Amino acid sequence: MLEGIKNKEAQYVLVEYKDRLARFGYTYLEKYIKDHGGEIIILDQQDDKDENQELVEDLIAITTSFSARIYGKRGGKKVAKRVENILKEEKA
Repeated sequence: MLEGIKNKEAQYVLVEYKDRLARFGYTYLEKYIKDHGGEIIILDQQDDKDENQELVEDLIAITTSFSARIYGKRGGKKVAKRVENILKEEKA
């Protein structure tokens, strides 16, 4: 998408909600796209939030993302260990 904007293959980025483009760091994407002559169009504008509310939501999104990675890795280890045990039992 960003390559398309950079290469002038696209002029608009169309999203339903702002957070569908980026959970955090939206302003960096917006600046990049504007600097390359593009525009972000958001179909369903939510009520403007103050900076503190956006910061809290960004921190929650970051925490959720990292928590999912941590717990996902743990779950993967459990599954791998269980498969390993089953294979050992079948060999015995």
